[in-house]
Amino acid sequence: MIGRVLVLLLFSFLGGALFLTVLCGREYVRTRDDRYFASHKVCAVFSFILMIVGVVAVKLLAFFHGPIGEDPMLAIHLSSVIPFFLLFIASFFYLTGVRVPRLHRFLMYSCVLLYVIAFIPGAVMLLDLKSWLFR
Repeated sequence: MIGRVLVLLLFSFLGGALFLTVLCGREYVRTRDDRYFASHKVCAVFSFILMIVGVVAVKLLAFFHGPIGEDPMLAIHLSSVIPFFLLFIASFFYLTGVRVPRLHRFLMYSCVLLYVIAFIPGAVMLLDLKSWLFR
């Protein structure tokens, strides 16, 4: 159970890093201060690293402790995680705010929304709340 809580904590940090990335990006657009741009880049790289480490942690958890979720909950989770992952990778490497700022803003707000949607069933599956609630 401690592994599941640590993975959930890791993805909580990812949410915080995404939030800081959005805040720094918004402040950079508002002020054009290079310090906000540097902070935005650092937060984006940190978010990317947390996302990769989180995916590896979930895979290791599933490998050592068996499957994490059930079919309906997993389907809801994956239907938002896969687009989140693809949009984040595309926005991080190709559709950056320097190249296409308006599209980057739209894609990253979509990523944040998909993260929130994915976090709820992910947390339910990781903490096995369904079995606790319906005993």
